[in-house]
Amino acid sequence: MSFLKRYPKLESFFERTIKILKSETVIGGISIDSDSVRFMLLNDGTVEKIGVVLEPGIVVGGRMKNREAFLKALLALRYKLGNPREEIHVIISLPPNNVYTQAFSLPIIEENLIDEAAKLNLQLISPIDIKTVYMDWERIGESQEEGGKLELLGGFIDKTIVNEFASVFREAGFGVVAVEFPALALSRVIREDSYNSNTSKPQVILSVSNDGPEFIVIKNNHLYFNYFVPWSSVEGRSISLSVFSNILTQEMKKVLNFYSSHWNEQLSELILVTQGLYGEIESIIKENLPFLSVKPLILSEKHSGLNVAWYVALGSALRGRIPRSQDVFISLMDVGTEQSFFESRVTFFVKIWRMVIISMMGAVALLFFMEGLFFVQISNNLSSQLSFVTAGQAGQEVTELAKNANEFNGLIAKALYAKQNSRKVSKFFSIFDQIAGADIKIQRILFDSDRASVLITAVATSNQSVINFKNNLAARAEFHDVNFSFTSTTNNPDGTISFPITLGVNI
Repeated sequence: MSFLKRYPKLESFFERTIKILKSETVIGGISIDSDSVRFMLLNDGTVEKIGVVLEPGIVVGGRMKNREAFLKALLALRYKLGNPREEIHVIISLPPNNVYTQAFSLPIIEENLIDEAAKLNLQLISPIDIKTVYMDWERIGESQEEGGKLELLGGFIDKTIVNEFASVFREAGFGVVAVEFPALALSRVIREDSYNSNTSKPQVILSVSNDGPEFIVIKNNHLYFNYFVPWSSVEGRSISLSVFSNILTQEMKKVLNFYSSHWNEQLSELILVTQGLYGEIESIIKENLPFLSVKPLILSEKHSGLNVAWYVALGSALRGRIPRSQDVFISLMDVGTEQSFFESRVTFFVKIWRMVIISMMGAVALLFFMEGLFFVQISNNLSSQLSFVTAGQAGQEVTELAKNANEFNGLIAKALYAKQNSRKVSKFFSIFDQIAGADIKIQRILFDSDRASVLITAVATSNQSVINFKNNLAARAEFHDVNFSFTSTTNNPDGTISFPITLGVNI
């Protein structure tokens, strides 16, 4: 398109359009607590941060208590952002009060089986009824114990809490891409944007906010454990320094016991993140736990002047910079809500392309007028080429197209046949879990899809539990040839029994 050089305005239009089409969606981070909503956006080396204050009673105990007032606050935030016409995409960090986390492990298995195995484990360890919970997991490391294990972190939250917040955000013109929590956001800040990152040993962070202290354990630069103590569980939001000291010391000892029991060593260093009273909190820790060295969280130069109150929003904003295809971190929300992000992008690009097409039509008309001779020559060339096309050649092309269409239809028929005759084994996981009950803990399930056979390794509380499990499997119409032998069992030191069972499935 060298001829555009003659028309600078037209060339500029095309350059701007191509830049828009190539640009990635910018996603901001939002943190929510009982006092404020903070928005942060990282874009091309710049930092945009805007916050609004929440009146008392709007968000209490991590739950939205006044929807109308919260919506008003979000609309005020959007107004401060310039009230853009397009949807603003965000990753929100909800208050930690109602979020539960649990680390667990899986044996090293094939990559395509990890997600299904992890979801099955989440259902088993969920502290909330799985019918009323959003849950997700992320990989946090590997262990060499017992031949190798995958270490995962599971997160859980009541669906109602997330749905209430997400609906208000949508009404205010925000698109919720993911939902996380402060401990996950802070661990990302430490890993990606601080000088405190350390993979040699687990770290403990004490984060003190207006809602209460939260203890965070990071292993291999990934969140491993978090424990939140809301001020409301003590005696309201206003407490004396002596009461605060007693609470902090008592809860710190619990975390120290957790640390020593998991890693067989005493914690020697603590990272303190607090919005105020750093010196007082440091003195309390040194006075009651003199063996602990207290250090502040030190961010990199580009965010070194950032106030501590913005650290959680920064962590979520850093996640917003990750391409969606590479975001494998915990998101406690409805899958359909995540898909709305991609739907909104499709709508955006349809609008852009509609504008481009209309503009291009105008540009083409202009070019026809200004480059008339050039297009007349092209038209004459095309006319002369078309004169050489004979009826016989056209008939040959039609025959070739018909042949290609028949081959394509044959491939579709084969694909449909393959889909109809494929074996689905995921339904059996819930059946095995139901039959196992409380006395059987299934460790591994291996399917041989070619032979439609299954190998189950499990742990039972007694021999009778093993027999009952075997008989219950044999009684199901879905299975056949259920085989088990007591000679293959192993008595464990804790009194349990490890055993294998093989069976065929009727797929």
